[in-house]
Amino acid sequence: MAPTGNWASQPLIVTDFGALGWWDGADWLDAESEEILPISGGEDYQTLVGDALAMTTGGPQATVGDPLDLIGVELADPDLLGSYPGPYGVAISAPFDLQPFLYDDGEADDGTYAGFASDLLAGRGLDVEDPNIKQLVRTDLEGDGVNEVLVVAEEVTEGLLLQPGDYSILFMRKVIDGEVQTAILEETVVMDEDDQFLGAHSVGTVADLNGDGKMEIVSNSAFFEGFGVVIWEYVNDDLGLNLRLQRGCGS
Repeated sequence: MAPTGNWASQPLIVTDFGALGWWDGADWLDAESEEILPISGGEDYQTLVGDALAMTTGGPQATVGDPLDLIGVELADPDLLGSYPGPYGVAISAPFDLQPFLYDDGEADDGTYAGFASDLLAGRGLDVEDPNIKQLVRTDLEGDGVNEVLVVAEEVTEGLLLQPGDYSILFMRKVIDGEVQTAILEETVVMDEDDQFLGAHSVGTVADLNGDGKMEIVSNSAFFEGFGVVIWEYVNDDLGLNLRLQRGCGS
């Protein structure tokens, strides 16, 4: 059960480097496009990284995310969202249960998902016999009792100064019409020195961010001196994953 609190008039989703947006009951609204956030200041926010749920408060609309000067709010405790290079979650000013269904990131890979990752990397021209599985998250996006699995396979150079052979790929395995399908959310595969954009991807959390009783995926992308957060919604088996909101910062 979600806590009581002083909530925004719409379920505003923020990071400490900018607001992403909100759901108005019919559509996802991007904060930068809308320009005016549905807050007055002093609202409560639930924060979520993985399955670590906490509470903080936020001020009025402000310019944050120096040097990009993004629309956002200053949170009383931004450290609750995580830290670079991730995983990094989100804060939302809304009273509903953020994780009504399964979220389990404690499972170790027995080689099965490393095998899937090896095939995906090979399809992108990189041969890795035994990819490193950085994250393995078992979840239930729709509450239908059929679990999805989110996987991050990664080996990147320290400091995200990417080198040929580095890789970071985030993918989802989902049963559709009795068959397991794979969807790619984020990927970096460095083949040569001219191919060095982006870096380390991760699953920030999985949460219901619009109160519809289904959960969205929060993914992260960390790169040299920068970071980004993306919210994905699984619409249905025909439309699949859709990017709904995103925000990034960097110098």
